[in-house]
Amino acid sequence: MTDETQPRKVTVDLDEIWGLAGAGILRGSAFAALGTNAARDPNLTDFELPGLLKLYYSQPAPDVEEVKLEFGHWVLANALREAVESFALALDRSYEALLLCEWTKTGRRPTKARFSKFHYAGVEGKLKTLHSEFGIETVAARYLRSLNKARNCLAHRMGMVQAEDCTEEGVLVVPFRRMEFAALEETGRERIIPVDSGGTFQTESPWRPVVSFKEEERRFSVGTRLLFEPVDIKYVFWTLNHCGLELKLKIITKLQEMGVSFKSGDPAGDKLAAPP
Repeated sequence: MTDETQPRKVTVDLDEIWGLAGAGILRGSAFAALGTNAARDPNLTDFELPGLLKLYYSQPAPDVEEVKLEFGHWVLANALREAVESFALALDRSYEALLLCEWTKTGRRPTKARFSKFHYAGVEGKLKTLHSEFGIETVAARYLRSLNKARNCLAHRMGMVQAEDCTEEGVLVVPFRRMEFAALEETGRERIIPVDSGGTFQTESPWRPVVSFKEEERRFSVGTRLLFEPVDIKYVFWTLNHCGLELKLKIITKLQEMGVSFKSGDPAGDKLAAPP
């Protein structure tokens, strides 16, 4: 961006840019699943690092069950951090591409300070900048702002909620979307299928499956610890995935308005069709 020569042609590869967020979500989901299953496995009781040399520390060794419980919390928290932080990188690359495209259309070279300010703005600040400078506003912002506050709380305060983490007076509210499956009987009766907890259910007449999308939230008061359940994290990742697809679609629309060519092998609009 420091070269005085105006670029003549720009092609934006949105699959590569937003693949960063997709990879972060996939890694976070895989690590959360592996860690949760390990924490719940009664046969895993050895928490010594490999090797013949065993090191001892100033604190007494904790109880193995306590270690496994805390590991379960720890792996979910870090999986969430990884997924949210991958969005920051995708937003950086998206903003850089938009600045470059703007340069090709207006001849006004963006300054390094402009991008540097965006880079250090945090996810919430990045979303505000995309809206104020390029008119990009999405439903995803509602989820990403709260999830970024949760990420900051985990990264800087070890998960203990303080006033700066709150989205409401004295409370950090973390919203996400959840899929709910039900069996709709011919009689009109609807029975929820327990896909998350397992178990069985019975119907009194023939039925057909119905899928709906529910708004969920977890609330954490100041002074409490930010702890998620595995099922919460599963749907947080599902929500983040659709946030990425929606943002990608909004950027496609903006690039089309600017008359810029771009690469996108899988149309974001098709993938966004699932949630209403």
